[in-house]
Amino acid sequence: MKKILITLITIPLIFSSCKKEEDSSNSNSNNGNILTTSLGLIGYGSEGNNVWKTTNGGVDWTVVSYESVGEINFVSENIGYGSEGNNVWKTTNGGIDWTVVSYESVGEINFVSENIGYGSEGNNVWKTTNGGIDWIVVSYESVGEINFVSENIGY
Repeated sequence: MKKILITLITIPLIFSSCKKEEDSSNSNSNNGNILTTSLGLIGYGSEGNNVWKTTNGGVDWTVVSYESVGEINFVSENIGYGSEGNNVWKTTNGGIDWTVVSYESVGEINFVSENIGYGSEGNNVWKTTNGGIDWIVVSYESVGEINFVSENIGY
């Protein structure tokens, strides 16, 4: 009986000491991304002329903007970028309002911070260091989709 009692007391103590690690990285896809924040899983996506947002890990989605900003990439809950045609767009209020910051055709975009971002268009890989305003070609390779995890490491 003593052994059973000790086992029943020990098991909850073992499990209560286990801690789940949360992933704080951005998970980027072609038309949006999910951010792990203190508020939970916040995600953004674009489809047609709509920018969508979820605050519960994708269970429910709400249209936050009727702007056609193409592929989007958010670096925080409020700061995001979009690339559509010959325009690079930026939002500072969670996708509600968008402003053209550049008239450069940089294709698919991926930002690692508010200032550092990359684009892949045709046979070029582009880079910005000032939030999408100016872009320079950093590679003449046709790489298709891109995903940078830091300023110097990309896939």
